[in-house]
Amino acid sequence: MSTPPVAKRHPQVRVHHGDEVVDDYEWLRDKDDPETLAYLEAENAYTAERTEHLAPLRERL
Repeated sequence: MSTPPVAKRHPQVRVHHGDEVVDDYEWLRDKDDPETLAYLEAENAYTAERTEHLAPLRERL
């Protein structure tokens, strides 16, 4: 059994109404970044592997 991919943390600080907000996963918003695409492909592959046993049900539905 494989392990799920873990997204890297790249802290990004933003200020909203005087409050600092740290978003470790802001980098995932960049849809054209090769690192984002690689992470999403790994996540999709993991999901496909873990739900492979549901293929007959998907076909039936």
